[in-house]
Amino acid sequence: LPPSFVQKVRAKRQAQAGLDQENGGSTNDKTNVERVLICVEGHINSRHAAERLHRCWGSGAGRDIDATKASMDGLLKEYIGSQDVEEASRCLSSLKVPFFHHECVKQAIIMMLEEPANQPKLTSLLTKFSQSGLISDHQMSTGFHRVKQRLPDLELDIPQAGDRFTDLALSLNLSELDEEQTFKFKVVEDLQEFLSSGDMMNFKCSVEELGQPEMHHLLVKRAIMLAFDRGQREREMISQLFSFLYPEVLGTKQFVEGFENILDCIEDILLDHPQAVEMLSLFIARAVIDDILPPSFVQKVRAKRQEDQENRNCQTIVDRILVFVEGHINSRHAAERLHRCWGSGAGRDIDATKASMDGLLKEYIGSQDVEEASRCLSSLKVPFFHHECVKQAIIMMLEEPANQPKLTSLLTKFSQSGLISDHQMSTGFHRVKQRLPDLELDIPQAGDRFTDLVLKMEEVFLKNGAI
Repeated sequence: LPPSFVQKVRAKRQAQAGLDQENGGSTNDKTNVERVLICVEGHINSRHAAERLHRCWGSGAGRDIDATKASMDGLLKEYIGSQDVEEASRCLSSLKVPFFHHECVKQAIIMMLEEPANQPKLTSLLTKFSQSGLISDHQMSTGFHRVKQRLPDLELDIPQAGDRFTDLALSLNLSELDEEQTFKFKVVEDLQEFLSSGDMMNFKCSVEELGQPEMHHLLVKRAIMLAFDRGQREREMISQLFSFLYPEVLGTKQFVEGFENILDCIEDILLDHPQAVEMLSLFIARAVIDDILPPSFVQKVRAKRQEDQENRNCQTIVDRILVFVEGHINSRHAAERLHRCWGSGAGRDIDATKASMDGLLKEYIGSQDVEEASRCLSSLKVPFFHHECVKQAIIMMLEEPANQPKLTSLLTKFSQSGLISDHQMSTGFHRVKQRLPDLELDIPQAGDRFTDLVLKMEEVFLKNGAI
């Protein structure tokens, strides 16, 4: 960017300020932009600006992958000679690549397979890294997996690699980590499939097949973490799934442990999910209302944390969550509010949603009130399911060609206003096209009418600038 970039942006915005004030524009955006520009000037004009900015994302952020591997190899070899844990920890920390710590674990394991005499030293180092939290359980397990995948190749150079690896896994207790990691991966796969299909019984069967009830608290944590990344519909599905699994598959103990695990790492979660405090408080309050968590959950967590004063920042965040939970539970009509906490349409039954769409289309044919039809469709709060409305409208036009002008106009208005996206519109047409063989059994002219309708809709959409 040119050095004058900041000045040009500032001058351009000052020129627009008068026009924005006449139009009643907000000053918040201008204030925020000015703050950004001031920060930019501060970075550029600071002492040693070039060096600072080339390292602004951390000293290890732009490291070459081979250089990082070489550094890890060097610190492990140096440790074998010196056995200085503090120096090894400092070197690994200074690389600033916690997401790549599995490489250090992998290299250490390979060194132990190549030279069993190094095993006591490197086993001790990995144990210290794990106990201090420098290398997470996930990274430790991933490093173990990487070596396990490479065993066939390693055995070409180290014939005893397989046996040594098994003994090493037992001594490092990595078999337990491997088992836990496998459970997590499988649960996440099953949860993603459930959020796509909505089949609770299939998910229940999958969990029962996995067994390992001692790890079911991980399912609770994974489900909520996955819900944080999704929309209101998926959050409602997770809340309903918890009720479905309780108490036959997951008991109160697993739910309590799962929610406590999330509270323990809430600081890290907030880095990726700024709304986690509000969302987690709703999940907990909903679980209490659904009798999954005991009413005393909040008091027990608060009492337990008052005894542990180590992390005051985390304690403050957890206190906020607990206050929100109490507010939700003690509010007027708490049960009704919390059963709709993810939106009025989030937990709607699929048949009820289809019936509502059928009703609004039939009402529109009689009244031709576009605003009312738009309001009804918006109130369902299921934008991911708008293709069903398109599909039903098309089938109505195939069944009764006299309705075509009215419904064509409605779909055009929905598209122009952005209420129904192009993707949902296209999906609706595809669904009807796939059903044409069945539709032709009841409507012999369905194929020809559908072809004519597609041509007319394309013409109308292009004419009105809808697509």
